[in-house]
Amino acid sequence: MNFTLFGFFNSALPNASETFNNKKNEFDDFDQYPIKTQNGAPYSVLQDPYTINFDKIWNFFESNYLSNFSQFIINTYYREGDSDGDIIDHRVYSLDNLLLYNTFKNYVDDLNSSEIYDAYLDLKSTPLWYNGKGEYDYGFIESFDTGSGSTNFKRNLIDNLMPIILLLENIPESPSIEYKNNLNQMLQLINSPQFWNFTNEIFLDYNSSNGDIYAESNLYAVLTLSKLARNNKFNSSVRGMAQDLANKTMITLTEKFWDKTNYGYYYSSDTSLTIFDTDKYLQTNAIGILALIEFWLLTDENEYLTNATLIFNKIIESDLRFGNPFYDSVSANWETATFNELLQDNAFMMKACLKLFDISANISYYKNATAIYETFESNFYNNSVNAYDKETSDADKNLLSNLRLTETYLFAFDLYKKTSLNSEFNKSGIAPEFIFNQEQLVIKTNYTFTSNTFDYNIPDASITYQLRYPNNTVFLENSYTTNENGSYIFSYTLDESFPIGDDYLIYIWANTTYFSLANTTMQFTVASGIRYISGLEDLNYLFQGEKRNITLILNNSRNNDMNLTLSLGTKLDISINTPREILLNSSELNNVWINFSIINSAELGLTDFYFLLKNGTTIFLNHTIEVEIRNSLYLSQIAYDREVVEGDILLISINLENFLLNETQSFNLSFLGSYIQDYHKEYTLSEGEAITITKNLNLSSSIKVNSIELVMEISKSNIIFYNQSFTIDVVDKFEVLEASFPSRVAQWSRAYFVLELKNNKRTSESFTLYINGKLIQTKELIPGENRIEASFVPTYNPYDFSVKKYQFVLKDSMGNEQMSFYYEVQTLISVMNLVLFYILPIIIPIAILLYFKNKEMKTKLLRR
Repeated sequence: MNFTLFGFFNSALPNASETFNNKKNEFDDFDQYPIKTQNGAPYSVLQDPYTINFDKIWNFFESNYLSNFSQFIINTYYREGDSDGDIIDHRVYSLDNLLLYNTFKNYVDDLNSSEIYDAYLDLKSTPLWYNGKGEYDYGFIESFDTGSGSTNFKRNLIDNLMPIILLLENIPESPSIEYKNNLNQMLQLINSPQFWNFTNEIFLDYNSSNGDIYAESNLYAVLTLSKLARNNKFNSSVRGMAQDLANKTMITLTEKFWDKTNYGYYYSSDTSLTIFDTDKYLQTNAIGILALIEFWLLTDENEYLTNATLIFNKIIESDLRFGNPFYDSVSANWETATFNELLQDNAFMMKACLKLFDISANISYYKNATAIYETFESNFYNNSVNAYDKETSDADKNLLSNLRLTETYLFAFDLYKKTSLNSEFNKSGIAPEFIFNQEQLVIKTNYTFTSNTFDYNIPDASITYQLRYPNNTVFLENSYTTNENGSYIFSYTLDESFPIGDDYLIYIWANTTYFSLANTTMQFTVASGIRYISGLEDLNYLFQGEKRNITLILNNSRNNDMNLTLSLGTKLDISINTPREILLNSSELNNVWINFSIINSAELGLTDFYFLLKNGTTIFLNHTIEVEIRNSLYLSQIAYDREVVEGDILLISINLENFLLNETQSFNLSFLGSYIQDYHKEYTLSEGEAITITKNLNLSSSIKVNSIELVMEISKSNIIFYNQSFTIDVVDKFEVLEASFPSRVAQWSRAYFVLELKNNKRTSESFTLYINGKLIQTKELIPGENRIEASFVPTYNPYDFSVKKYQFVLKDSMGNEQMSFYYEVQTLISVMNLVLFYILPIIIPIAILLYFKNKEMKTKLLRR
């Protein structure tokens, strides 16, 4: 393919200071995008043409070019091999191994900024890094020969600019001070007398050189320094130094090396800049285009952009281009070419075309770049070994040439991805409505490449529209071609077969050769033109059996009046209604009504109600609301005995309310259960009436279990809508709360028997109390707590100290023993008995004896 296109910028040159807008595709992984074409997923459109062979190419060089130099620090690689990859030169070059981490290693191994920085430090740890005694005696040397062990200590300018490029183009979001210091170290080096000629303000080709000055290395310096000066992650001192050096160098190049008559840069000059080699080399001028553009982006001075386009046009028109690829050099007037077609030279030329396209969106530049690409693939690429030849006449495989081409392909890949797809409906809104059988869905789509300043609308591209129902089912997929303006207008008529609803999806994707797949997703709504306005705001709940009339306000925005059928549908068919034929006037609000009732057996809880408007099977409106179905008989309270006694009654009370305000309700109430007398009765409640029902249910006189079940059922028309069971404990008739009787009683004292018990029956019960079989008391026990007291004197005998035994027996009205208590009591002597029967009988005789004895003694004394 032989292009002879000329590239020119728009008459109004772009402003380099404008903010560049690098749009990104909405997706990078096609597998994650829900597009499936009729023939399967179009994976081929995802593979860019530029990086397709990277893995195979790197595998070739990694397998054949790995050196034994500093292998314990970092892998390094030779530069030169024959056509099959056998090494023919055992020199390891600094430039190749630095550039490697900005190309193959970066892409294939997907290295991050930190990993690239670590690799850079590792390379500085090898003998490729020179560190002498002087202040600026450091930098990367040209090469090391592993065969002979000799070192070429020459430090080339481009080799030591490469670290700045490497660190700059892979700089992290927040670079460390160490990171920036390493880059600044190289900037200080090239600004030192080792490389900078302060007299002529030009760079030496290598350290302390007294040989020729080369435009190529100086242009590469301008390119590098311009990029650094524009990077705001460095302080003003670093950026200022970089801009100052770039500016001085560009001034010298313009004054001394720029051909003001024939345009382009001379190849070289002597040290004093007086004698020049005026031949025009492809690589020199391709790098010149790149440097001029970067310097224009830095300074915003259009002179340099103009010079870049002049060089491009001269190269295209000159003898350098006999076909594709370009030759490596011509004479000063761009004629008489040398017939060498070098891979590296053409790689720089392709990159220059790409850079011009990036800043202008002028497709002619890109077509020239892709023409060179196609030549690389057809004339240079060796499929048998998966590497590119050094030149068309030399099948040797040169690592540096392949790296420079990879560098260009990666830049092409970045541009390849700068596509976008912009689509808009013929109606506004995020998901606009389209009325079936009335409105046409129209989408205008632009497939665009966005450069740093301009857009290029891509013509003749394949563009596909895929339409899906809300359930994600595809109903249409067609492919078309963009017009000369990169656009396509898609239109589609929606008929009544489309269900009304939201979330219809349109997936659109476009691609063409040398531009990335771009895509967008759109949503639209299919509408009937009839919209619910109001009328259902207060319809939050309905009662079983309720009848209701509802008036709806509807808007008909269709172009014609509509005769439709209005009906109400519900989940589980709990509503009864007769569909109505209605007329909706066009372009106005319409009031329509519908009667319906809820069946008595409607399931309680939330359910969906569907207000439907149809014409035959075509649905024009399906307005759905959620309504709570409630019981029309409201059971507000239940009270019942939780404990009962056999043969007694069970009290239960319920409160019911009729929630239907316009009709009476009849219902059946039942109480069922073992040991319980069944109860059945029909009740009628008038409109809105509330009632309390209290029942005493008779219990069996013999219950052999600890608890019984009571079942309550409330039914209407044989439909049970309340069914509840209660567990009721069966307890003893009498429950002892406390019983007491003294364990010791004094003679002649009363002993008190106290019994506190609970009558668990709902009725009073008579009882008799027996003590040792003797009836003592007959009384009644009222429901609830009772107190029984009985007292007696165990003994009057002053000489009775025995233990008395007593049995207290409580019998019910039927004479059945309910409970008995057994006590033993110790009889104690009372104080009175102690005195009367024990102390006085002893004291009185003694007193009498003492009296007469005393009297006798007095008589005897008188006798004397």
